[in-house]
Amino acid sequence: MNIDKSHNDDLGVLLPPVGLEKLATRLYRITGFVTTLCTESDLRPLVFSRYYHIRRVAWTAALLAQLRNAFNNSVNHDKVVWLSWAHDLNRWPFAHNAEKGLFDQAKDIPRYFNKSGKNLPSDILSDLEGIISKTYANLSEEGRVVLLADMITGFIEDPLWAIIALDLSPDFIPPNIANYLCIKIDLPEIQKRLLELNYAFAETRAIEPFRTKFDTFFKDTITNFVMTREFANTLPLGDPKFESWRRLVKEDLMIKKIFTYNNEKVSHGSRLKSELIVPLCNTLGSDAIAVLTTIDEPGVLELAKELGLLKKQNISDYLPSLNYVTEHEPNLSFRRNSQTQHTHGSFI
Repeated sequence: MNIDKSHNDDLGVLLPPVGLEKLATRLYRITGFVTTLCTESDLRPLVFSRYYHIRRVAWTAALLAQLRNAFNNSVNHDKVVWLSWAHDLNRWPFAHNAEKGLFDQAKDIPRYFNKSGKNLPSDILSDLEGIISKTYANLSEEGRVVLLADMITGFIEDPLWAIIALDLSPDFIPPNIANYLCIKIDLPEIQKRLLELNYAFAETRAIEPFRTKFDTFFKDTITNFVMTREFANTLPLGDPKFESWRRLVKEDLMIKKIFTYNNEKVSHGSRLKSELIVPLCNTLGSDAIAVLTTIDEPGVLELAKELGLLKKQNISDYLPSLNYVTEHEPNLSFRRNSQTQHTHGSFI
């Protein structure tokens, strides 16, 4: 396999590698943190797209590779970037909310790339399957870098999105977890920066310049996390201390706290699955996997309408409720309860 060696920014990740561009474009309208369903008058859900999530994973993986190569020059940077972009291409619309119990993304990898005209060698397929299933024992060093990057990108993204976009108070993040993640939410300058981004998201209806500002904050935060925890040196997959923290972040923060909001109260994940994905799977039968790995979220609505599974007037029911916390649980609202002065003029 030829790994593309052209770069479009300092870490070579702004655009997908050559040969993956068309496949990656579909991910603009696939759920990352919140579903991307939106109206022409409010494009904000597009900032959550899996495309941008994967780009942040690729950026984090490239950072880890760059730091690791400063010591032993053992990591193929271009392979790291390729694996980062390739590992999430066969997601279903609505991602985890749609796939659970219906689709095994890792096992689908060989079929997906073969159907896409990519004849990948067995070691690359093995790396992709291991990254997706989070089984690291047989991964190449590049695969381990990408798996670690995928994990810790979520560690940082989800708390930041919860505070900035869902308007949950920084206090929503347990102090021990915030401290481990090096998100210094108790510092006034960090709270100010978070609040500025929070207001920027609430008051705009576009993607830019908010997305660029968010990515800058993400890069600053995850760089500090990577450097403080020395992840590039250790690649700590399987290390008992890291695995203990990973379980804590995943179970105590994400599953028990954040997912209740972004997946259900905001994105209506159960409704999307029961009213759209399951009926489509029942109707499409054996073709369901092939179809759902090639269409995006607006495409699901269009297909459901074509098949008589959805009435046009129902479409608005599936839009994300971005103001859920502010309107329904104001006691948890960052904006309503913050004592920090709002200074946001540069964002709008």
